[in-house]
Amino acid sequence: MHQFLTPAEFKARFAQSDSDVAATIAFLGTFGLTAERVGATSLQVTGTAAAFERAFQVSLHRYQVAASDTTPSYTFQAPASAPRIPAEISAVVAGVVGLSTRPMYAPHYLKRSEKLLQAHESSHSSGLINAFAR
Repeated sequence: MHQFLTPAEFKARFAQSDSDVAATIAFLGTFGLTAERVGATSLQVTGTAAAFERAFQVSLHRYQVAASDTTPSYTFQAPASAPRIPAEISAVVAGVVGLSTRPMYAPHYLKRSEKLLQAHESSHSSGLINAFAR
């Protein structure tokens, strides 16, 4: 029989110690970032783009995506390279996420590609093909 962990059991088993979290928060503070523990295994970190760039050795850029048949144009911010976790906190920090503001969504409706539909209709394959243009 499977038994789920309680939140306290999960924290005891998987979370960093309170002292490690405090040291990480203090270290991030040296860059002008503020951090708050928001779960057993997560910190929410806030600050300026410049502070994140210094702390994680990234360059944040603004990108413009042109409109297409299925999506409007939009602008987002993202790092030009993967963030680097400083050595001082690398033993307790597994990753940095959330530096990109690029929308991640999947439309509920996709426009069918006429070219792909014609190719499917003219083929002699007995397989089923679902082709959509993005």
